[in-house]
Amino acid sequence: MKLSKNLPLLTLTIVFVMSSANAQNKPAAVGVEQLAKTRHAAVYDGFELIDNKTKIKIPKGKPEWTFTLSDFDSNKFSRLKTILGDAAFQKIVKKQDYKVPQNEFQSFAGIDNFGVYYFTRPDKQEGVTILILVSYGEYQPARYIANIEGIWRVKGAGF
Repeated sequence: MKLSKNLPLLTLTIVFVMSSANAQNKPAAVGVEQLAKTRHAAVYDGFELIDNKTKIKIPKGKPEWTFTLSDFDSNKFSRLKTILGDAAFQKIVKKQDYKVPQNEFQSFAGIDNFGVYYFTRPDKQEGVTILILVSYGEYQPARYIANIEGIWRVKGAGF
């Protein structure tokens, strides 16, 4: 294609301007608040594995916080770092007095040195979730125990 010497050459320059607030596009900070300061040992203590139907009540907890094994068995505590962000996750680790695992073969440990898991329940406030931490494992051969590690109110996380 040849350009005629008679036609003017048109140059179009597009400039995108973003404000500094939009350029950062940071999500809202996640807030965590501890609801239960004491741990509840042995909310389940039995000589059988907890099945997916056994309902476990939390002492002094709300009826809607009742849970089953399937509520937490695939939710390892360490996954919360991705969901909550580093600051909120570290606040929970510090308040719960958990020791950070030193390698990929270790995990966070709770009461009786059991692995720590979590499950969630909706709160009455919109955008707020109740986070319940559970440790679970085999205490003695064929004796299984579940402990409530902590109960937290979480605002701004995408569970």
